[in-house]
Amino acid sequence: MAYSASAGIAVATSAAPTIFYQLTDHNRQPITMDYDVLEKVARMADGTMRKYVVSRKRKVSANWQDLPSGTGKPANPANSSTLNYGYTFTVDGNKGGAWIKSFYEQNIFKPIVVRVVHSQDSASINSDSAFYPSPNTAGETFNCFITGFKYDIIKRYELTDLVNVSIEFTEI
Repeated sequence: MAYSASAGIAVATSAAPTIFYQLTDHNRQPITMDYDVLEKVARMADGTMRKYVVSRKRKVSANWQDLPSGTGKPANPANSSTLNYGYTFTVDGNKGGAWIKSFYEQNIFKPIVVRVVHSQDSASINSDSAFYPSPNTAGETFNCFITGFKYDIIKRYELTDLVNVSIEFTEI
């Protein structure tokens, strides 16, 4: 039995940072969270190394494979056109491929707000030397720019497309 977890990526515009749009988990690959360290490293005359860290910025990327371009759930799955034309809608009713592409095109050069929501049942990590609390279950929210986007149409159907989408956000 599958359970729906309220985890994933949600986005908002800087103009309305309280209205978040949840991106779908339909065929989503793992979310990658990485850091981009802005630093200057120099070797001194005596052989020692000096390192000046200016900042550390978060990078979040996600990709989807065979994602329906439509958003939402069919009202009556028995009468849905998915029986003849493949998937028409995302399974969780969240924002699909066409919406993600439209959001990218509208906000490519604008700052946006990204929220990465962790699973509610993540446990605390206890090591020998320190205690690390569990991640914030409300999610991490930060201002960023969209720094990478790719949209590949894989299959064309009469009512929808199946697409591969990848998107990357970098903290401001």
